Amino acid sequence: MDAEERQAYYAENDRRRRRAKELFDEHTWTFPIDDAIVAWAGRTFTGPAAELPLREEHRGPWSAEVGYATAIGLTGVMGKILDRAVADGIVSLPEPGRIDSAYSTRHEYYETTDGIGYGFYPARTDELIVYSGSAVKFEAIERWPEVGPGAAVRVVREVIATFDSPRPGFQQAPSNWRG
Repeated sequence: MDAEERQAYYAENDRRRRRAKELFDEHTWTFPIDDAIVAWAGRTFTGPAAELPLREEHRGPWSAEVGYATAIGLTGVMGKILDRAVADGIVSLPEPGRIDSAYSTRHEYYETTDGIGYGFYPARTDELIVYSGSAVKFEAIERWPEVGPGAAVRVVREVIATFDSPRPGFQQAPSNWRG
């Protein structure tokens, strides 16, 4: 990328940042949870993890619970629980789109990843990301006492609670972007 292309790339990212802020300011970003969440979880999460808390050592059964033949990480399990809650109408999105992991947090001394932050990606634009105001800390997940369906309810409630103070973000132009 030469200097002119680089300048155009940064100008495009500035445009995306401004546009994302405009889109963000268009409405309130709330994600209501249906009152039937407990009954939904009781019907939905009845398999291998039905009696297990959401813990790293139980990621195999939890992975199977959300449809994977091999174990995936807890953030992947949490993402699949959220996807199911949205698909089943338990979580209402402010507009078509998806909730997904969007950032991670780092331990202040050890520099290891210690939490996962979520974002809402509206389907209508590739510019805006609505970031959650805080992350779900892995240390906290390890202390959740709920098991099976109760753990799934906790995932949904905890993740959605992080959107209580959403903030705008933008998706950068792809590195192969040409103006």
